[in-house]
Amino acid sequence: NFLSAHAPPCRVRHHAAQARETCADATAPMSDLDTAGSCGCGAVKFHAKGPQLFNALCHCRGCARVTGATPVHIIGIPKEGFEITEGEDKVKWAMGRGNMEHIFCTECGTALMRQGDTFAALFPPNFWLETPDPSSKCGVSCKLPPELLPNRHYKYENRHQDWNDNLPKYIKYDESPRVKNNGFAIFTTDLESTKDESQGDTSCCVIS
Repeated sequence: NFLSAHAPPCRVRHHAAQARETCADATAPMSDLDTAGSCGCGAVKFHAKGPQLFNALCHCRGCARVTGATPVHIIGIPKEGFEITEGEDKVKWAMGRGNMEHIFCTECGTALMRQGDTFAALFPPNFWLETPDPSSKCGVSCKLPPELLPNRHYKYENRHQDWNDNLPKYIKYDESPRVKNNGFAIFTTDLESTKDESQGDTSCCVIS
């Protein structure tokens, strides 16, 4: 079938620990990762292992520029948990905005991950393509298991559109204020909520 014919040479071997709760709930614990993946052409292979530090749909400019899409699903693990296992000579490191670096394959151009001071932000399509699913017409499913689903939005101020889902939305990251789907501030009292319209959309199309 199409999926089998176009799968990269490195077949995904995913061994995520059994989820304790669904990650659709932002307060639910997230499973550990222990997975192999590759670039699109298979020239570069990697292994990623460690606890999930975050699992988000990221709207930041850096992720958008690196991948050509927004938002970008990223899963963070400790920096030391990411290892190139094959094709290191095909890897290009590039400095991004701020203190972020990213790596990509020089053969096919696949962006493999972005890296900060303490974490590696992985792109799930590089390690999760399909899983057997007898109920599916083609025998496989591309859906992520619950423990790998994003559980929040990051850098919502940079969004291209409003997202009407039930995931928490942060102006920047976890330490920043949360906002509503339309970007308006979340208030804790009814009196404050009456000021909602006057506060305005908190979006700001900033680079950082």
